[in-house]
Amino acid sequence: LIWAGTYYENIVLNKELTLTGNGTSATIINGSSSGNVITVNIDEVLIEELTVVGSRSNGIGISVSEGDSVFTNLRFDNNNISYYSLGDFNELSSSVIVNSNYGVIINGDNNIVSQNTFSDNGVSIKFASTSEDSRADNNEITDGTTTAIALTGSEETTIRDNSINNNSGYGIKITDGASDNIIYNNDLEYNSEYSVYVFESDNNSIHN
Repeated sequence: LIWAGTYYENIVLNKELTLTGNGTSATIINGSSSGNVITVNIDEVLIEELTVVGSRSNGIGISVSEGDSVFTNLRFDNNNISYYSLGDFNELSSSVIVNSNYGVIINGDNNIVSQNTFSDNGVSIKFASTSEDSRADNNEITDGTTTAIALTGSEETTIRDNSINNNSGYGIKITDGASDNIIYNNDLEYNSEYSVYVFESDNNSIHN
């Protein structure tokens, strides 16, 4: 358990453990704009109930290189990239992500991004070309500046039951050869560019 307070630290995790804060308003890990705030280099980690801030300008809030970890009930604020998963079978859920250039970047396989709230980010969720069989569902994404959800060459990704509204850029953007993705039952309204944009990508299923 991490007690209430603001901790100006850059944390590296190299062993399996659980980090539980006293709530996102009480326990704050501040990276002081000096790189990644929390780096996870091991499988089977749980991080919950805390706020991760201050990775700007080129750092990451939580960077995960391994897999089978859970990150839940967190708040991310003022990060370059709030959450980055290179590993497989990681899950980010029930968290708030605001004021980031990238809210979430997924490079690994079988990742889940579920039931989060995104606001005032550049790109809220990006599935990159090395990602397969991942999922984003039941997220609320508003007031973004570039793209709510980007599938940039990813494959077999499921995007469902998300609320994507009032973004000044794209709603869902599918590019760079993204294929075999399934997009359905999303609520897309009042996005300034296209709500769904597909370019040079094949065999994607899009329906409500």
